Amino acid sequence: MPHSFGARPSLRRTSSLLLASGILKAHMRVVSVRRALAAFTATSASLALLSPLAANAIVDVRGNAQNTAPSTEQISSAPIETSLSLVNGNASIFGYANSDTGILRATATAANVFGTPYASDVSAAIIEGITFTSGFGKKAYIDYSIHGNFALAGYPYGHATFAQFFLFTGSTRKYITVSPYTTCGDACPPVTTLDTKGTFEFTIEAAPTNIGASLSLYTSFGDTADFGNTARLFLRTDESYTTTSGTFLSQAPPIFATAVPEPETYALMLAGLAAVRFIVRRRSVRSGEGETAA
Repeated sequence: MPHSFGARPSLRRTSSLLLASGILKAHMRVVSVRRALAAFTATSASLALLSPLAANAIVDVRGNAQNTAPSTEQISSAPIETSLSLVNGNASIFGYANSDTGILRATATAANVFGTPYASDVSAAIIEGITFTSGFGKKAYIDYSIHGNFALAGYPYGHATFAQFFLFTGSTRKYITVSPYTTCGDACPPVTTLDTKGTFEFTIEAAPTNIGASLSLYTSFGDTADFGNTARLFLRTDESYTTTSGTFLSQAPPIFATAVPEPETYALMLAGLAAVRFIVRRRSVRSGEGETAA
């Protein structure tokens, strides 16, 4: 009996330690994700605000593949198309951007050495100056699609792996951020897939402005984020505009397929055409009878 009473404080102590450990894990993950998100959000915002109007079309890929020691960020910029590939031990990144087709690709794999503070990150961006010549105050749209997946290494805590898709024009911004650890915690499946489409709405301004998007990945502790299956853009507007390159999204296919009328719609259209034909024919007959009577 004395032993059973003596065991209770030990049990309580063990439970408290387990609870504290769980809270610490969750806190480390939240802190890691918040810090990484803050860094990426600042990077994306700085890309959007490079200048009041981009003098040239800019496609920019930058990233860092860190293994067991710090490494220098690599950058590749060009007017229309660029790519960047970097391997450092078992860490790697790849990025691709094309302003004509509106395609962004990115993959990042972090070093799989538990306890290393180093991560892999990559960002692919398209930035272009645009000037609308009509439709001021009206709405225009950038349709987008994103497809990718996360392959998770399964370490128990400290992850900050996520993807961020950022669209902007003028003063309008839209962030789409996905981190598997914010929803599944320690119980994440080996592979988490993201496949989504949507529309970014903005108001057409008279003043020239920048327009574009970026796809950013951040991985840690052996995780891989593979968005090499592309993010795509399509500018949808009936208004006229010019861009600094003159070819911005000129080869980008629509994201959403044109709606195909249902059979009932065709039937109504045919019925309407038949009614119009009948009315026209009847008027012609009446007109002919009037001329005969005269």
